[in-house]
Amino acid sequence: MSKRETIEHFESIFGKISGGHIDESIDSFVDVVFIEDKDSQVLLCATNGLSEHILRLPENKTVRIELIAQIKGNASDRKHLRKMLAYLANSILKDHLAPLRGEVASLPKEYFEKSKIRNVYFTDAQSVYPAQLGNLKLNGESVVYVWVLPITETELEMIKNKGWTVFEDYLEISQIDLFNLYR
Repeated sequence: MSKRETIEHFESIFGKISGGHIDESIDSFVDVVFIEDKDSQVLLCATNGLSEHILRLPENKTVRIELIAQIKGNASDRKHLRKMLAYLANSILKDHLAPLRGEVASLPKEYFEKSKIRNVYFTDAQSVYPAQLGNLKLNGESVVYVWVLPITETELEMIKNKGWTVFEDYLEISQIDLFNLYR
């Protein structure tokens, strides 16, 4: 499967891609594609090319993934989301370890500096996005889309103190706008 096929799959679900982002400050073959609605300030981003790499999981298992994230924010926030996904993809490729559901990663300080976001949470994208997102195959292997959710320090403390299953239950019942960086 090529990057073009990954794009076609993404567009078949979400619509025409607005553009792409390559972070030239890092050495990576992973692109970030995005769909941007400037009127509502919503940006949906996904990596493109991460699934070309086989990543390790516990118990000698392997997986192919792409990352997906969405925010509401100003132009600077939307730029940082694209850079953040490129940064995370590059970090994952350094040791070829897939992020696990419930795992948290810290972000460099320059991302979302005006908000309270300093970390991201990894979970199953099909809990938020259409089920057909999981229909992508590469050489007969399923590609898993991993939802990257920017989280606040308060949300991080909940994960640390109560666990990721309690946090995900909280996400399901709360009325907070998870895509708002200033929540």
